[in-house]
Amino acid sequence: MARRSDPLDTYRQKRDFAVTPEPAPDRAAPAPAGAHRYMVHKHDATRLHYDLRLEIDGVLASWACPKGPSYDPGQKRLAVETEDHPLAYGDFEGRIPDGEYGAGDSIIWDRGTYDTVPPGQVKEQRRKGHLHVVFDGEKLKGGWHLVRTRPQGGKAQWLLFKAKDGTERPDFDVIADRPESVASGRRLTRGPERQRSLRGVHPDPDTLLARVWPPMLAVLAKGTPAPAHSSRSTSTERSSSHSASSRAAPRGTAPCPSTRASTPIVTSSQQWAKRPPLRVSTPYRLGRTFPRCP
Repeated sequence: MARRSDPLDTYRQKRDFAVTPEPAPDRAAPAPAGAHRYMVHKHDATRLHYDLRLEIDGVLASWACPKGPSYDPGQKRLAVETEDHPLAYGDFEGRIPDGEYGAGDSIIWDRGTYDTVPPGQVKEQRRKGHLHVVFDGEKLKGGWHLVRTRPQGGKAQWLLFKAKDGTERPDFDVIADRPESVASGRRLTRGPERQRSLRGVHPDPDTLLARVWPPMLAVLAKGTPAPAHSSRSTSTERSSSHSASSRAAPRGTAPCPSTRASTPIVTSSQQWAKRPPLRVSTPYRLGRTFPRCP
């Protein structure tokens, strides 16, 4: 009689239990009496997904569902079958270290008990490729179908969708409305660090801060005059500037009131002639013509 292989061999080979906090199994445990357990792990690995686990034959049969379960019967969600997990994994919640298989945060999104329709047919239905299960959990209630779409061998792909049994709720998004862990209440998860970041040398905090918030240096604006050294020199410069601006205006006209000494009023008689005249009444005499300010 051929000896049955250990269903947890693949699980054991993919993990280094000296590093990861995930439970290390010795062998598959015997199936306990009573209702079978199920749980759904929210796993923020390379991509955020939901791991559905059903207690079958002393292990946790597992499916990775990228979008998670839906109460809408019209929503058929992909579920990729993965390696079996030990029963102790049903209570695991924590972070798988960076660089390890499945690195990232994993929380218990839902848990409870389940049975098949008709009851007690889980192994037969799994072998045939069509599981009709009824969940009695904290978030999932009622029947769901799990149907295999590809033959066994490698990673079999299944479809998970809600059964039409009166518990369907098409307008209820359980993933968005109930993101928390049923064990700890935790809502936020963090994915793994990229391998490129782990291998490189991490820069010091000042370098990282300079990338997002460079230092602000005081720069003298273009055309800004240098500050005066004394009040006497300031008054002298002002009088010189006023005299220069007065001499720059053509004969018979007044200097532009808003013109600074650093900006010449005209550069030649031809440019001055091209400027249209400007009539002002205040504070000068009504009707007198003045040049337009540059």
